[in-house]
Amino acid sequence: MASLCPPCCLHSYARRTLAQELHLGSRTIQRLIVQGLLQVRDPRITRKSLEDAFKAGRLTGSLHDQLSDAKESAAIPREEGPVATPLTNSMPVAPGDLSKPPRSCRAKRIWAAVARELNVDAAAIEQLIFRGVLKLYDPRVTERSLTKFCARHGALIKTDFLDKETRDWLAGSMDLAASAGKDEAGGLEAFRKHALVVRTCERCGRTIRGNVFFRHHKRCPERNASAESARS
Repeated sequence: MASLCPPCCLHSYARRTLAQELHLGSRTIQRLIVQGLLQVRDPRITRKSLEDAFKAGRLTGSLHDQLSDAKESAAIPREEGPVATPLTNSMPVAPGDLSKPPRSCRAKRIWAAVARELNVDAAAIEQLIFRGVLKLYDPRVTERSLTKFCARHGALIKTDFLDKETRDWLAGSMDLAASAGKDEAGGLEAFRKHALVVRTCERCGRTIRGNVFFRHHKRCPERNASAESARS
């Protein structure tokens, strides 16, 4: 599908675009990445985001020296290198097998290695990734993992919310099995009630489903154009 797959990167998808097209929500996409059900191109954590987490007190200050002394590794590179190709809030986890990552989840192994080097629990590292405190080198979702997700957990995608082009793309190219993972999908219903509501922007007339409307409302081109006219 063209809107999901720009020419510059034919085999991976931006998280926000994927969330909007599949009506899953940005936090849900991030949750699925942390749980290992969606995989990204380069799951290594940037050293800068780790240092920023220490400075902000998100990781205990006593660990800062460990980060400074940590040798360069695949998990914690000394400098920001080229992209590789292919704790107050808690991270909600759906019940059942949905929370179990694939055995070969590369991201989980890398994050566990970071936790060992810093002498912290792996869950703390994953929590900070979920909240966006710790950044990944390349967080674009791989096409291969999206195909596996559609085949194994297709029930998580509400096809009734999708346009025909997206449904055809998922069924024809992503092996979507709409009934796969029904039991696990029930655990996410509470997070997706917002998607049942469709609102219309009073400025541009666009109809938008779910909480994405409020982000559009702030950034609507028609609203910004009106504000510019008023100032001039």
